[in-house]
Amino acid sequence: MAKQRILVVDSSEAFATMLKEGLESSGPYQVVTASSGTEALHVFGQNQIDLAIIDMGLEDMDGSTLVQSLRQSKPDLRIMLIPLFGQEQEDEIQALKVQGILPKPFFIGDLAGLIQEALGPFSKKDQVAAEVAVQKPSPPRPDPPPARRPAAREASTPRDVNGVLEELFQEIRAEAVIFIQESRLIAHAGNVTRKRAQELAGLTHESLKAADRVALFLEETDDHFEQWIFEGSEYSIYSVSVTPKTVLSVALSARTPVGIVRYNLRRSADALSGVWRG
Repeated sequence: MAKQRILVVDSSEAFATMLKEGLESSGPYQVVTASSGTEALHVFGQNQIDLAIIDMGLEDMDGSTLVQSLRQSKPDLRIMLIPLFGQEQEDEIQALKVQGILPKPFFIGDLAGLIQEALGPFSKKDQVAAEVAVQKPSPPRPDPPPARRPAAREASTPRDVNGVLEELFQEIRAEAVIFIQESRLIAHAGNVTRKRAQELAGLTHESLKAADRVALFLEETDDHFEQWIFEGSEYSIYSVSVTPKTVLSVALSARTPVGIVRYNLRRSADALSGVWRG
């Protein structure tokens, strides 16, 4: 049986690699990856692709622009989108007439069914809709330069740090995972752009300073709290100190059991303390 070829486009190299391994172990798929829209166009031009899975949070190109460019080249291309948090039902995604949505996070066990559904028969109606979604022809593109692997979001961050964050993101189905040093974002994982992750880093740092003042007022032994939590009706924020200057924080559904979050957060913090040398 011939393998179907899938292109995964995601700025997070760790997530793209995990998705590639999950796909290739779940069915007859051959997966290639790209970490930017520019690289995706080059890879697409060099391969016969059956399905493209595109992160809407790419940093060099709007996701909808990439979808339209790929559809110009192959109108019957099947496309799945990885939406930004809260974007699943936005008009922009609906107008792209894609064949599937892959939300972050997801269970590996669900992957095969989602991919098979997206790779199902592409009807004439679907093809017409895809062609209509491309609002105007793109000008001819010059031959792309030789592919150069763009830097990951946190290019100077040890791979082990990114790996710890991606693993935590999957285990607790978080919306966002950030690792900060004071107000500086060291690394992040999840369904948020780097800009949003940096904003969350700043807010987390402000909450840390407030927590330290409370700890000092209460004469806490070490003048700071090891963990602090903000709980709402829909979402919660959990943070834990990794070193005196670094913090690991997650944002996730308030329905996630507290015990699971605390256990995995503490375990990931211990792992980070062993690999971070900043």
